[in-house]
Amino acid sequence: MSLPAGLPKTPPTTPRHGRHVAPASPGPPVTLTPLQIGAENEPDIEPPLNVSSNVPVAEQRAQATELELEQQRIDLERQRLELERRRITEEERAEAVVPAPVESPSASVLLVFGGRNHKVFLGCLCDDAEEDSVFNEHGKYGQYGLNLDNSSLWSVLGGYRGVVGDYTACGMFTKDPPIVVTPQGQAICRLTTDDTNQYQCKAKKLIDWLKHGPCGQP
Repeated sequence: MSLPAGLPKTPPTTPRHGRHVAPASPGPPVTLTPLQIGAENEPDIEPPLNVSSNVPVAEQRAQATELELEQQRIDLERQRLELERRRITEEERAEAVVPAPVESPSASVLLVFGGRNHKVFLGCLCDDAEEDSVFNEHGKYGQYGLNLDNSSLWSVLGGYRGVVGDYTACGMFTKDPPIVVTPQGQAICRLTTDDTNQYQCKAKKLIDWLKHGPCGQP
C-alpha cells in the first residue's frame, strides 16, 4: 500500500497527554575506539580546594607518633633534672661537717634518730656532760648507761651496732642507717661506718669514734 504524497514515512510520536513530539533526528556517526591505558592519557585532575591537609594518613600517624615520643622524652628529661636537683641537695647536706664534741665543747646540738622511719631517738652529738649525749659514758645513751628500751647506739639488743641489719650504724650496705638532724629537723648526714654510703657524715673524728666505740665492741 502506497502512502499519499507529502506524508512522513514514520508516524509522529504522540505522548499520552496528547501533545505532539517530533522524533529526534540522528546525529553524525560516532566512532568508538578502545581505551588506551597509560600515564600520558590520565586526566589531569586538580585536588579540591579548601582541603585541610594533603599529607597521607600513614604519614600523619607517623608524625603524631613522633610528637608523642618527643613529649615523652621531654617529660623524662624533666624528671631527670628534678632527680639531679634532689641528689645535689642531698650531697650538700651530707657534706656538712658535724662538729667533734671533743674539740668543740660548745658545738651546736645535733640529734641522732634511727629505726623505721627514724622514729627512735638514739641520743645527741653534744657535750659529754649532757645526759642525752652519746659521749656520756654513764648517760642514758652512753656506753654504761641504763637504757631499758635499747634505744642506744651502744645497746647490744637495739640492732644499731650489729654488722647486719636494716638500721645498724655498723654494717656495710645498710638499708637505712641512723640519721643526724638539727633540732629543727633538717637532715645533715648518715651516721654509719659504711664508707661507700654517699650520705655518710664527713667528720672523720666522729666516724673514727663510731668505728672504735659502739661498732668496735664485741
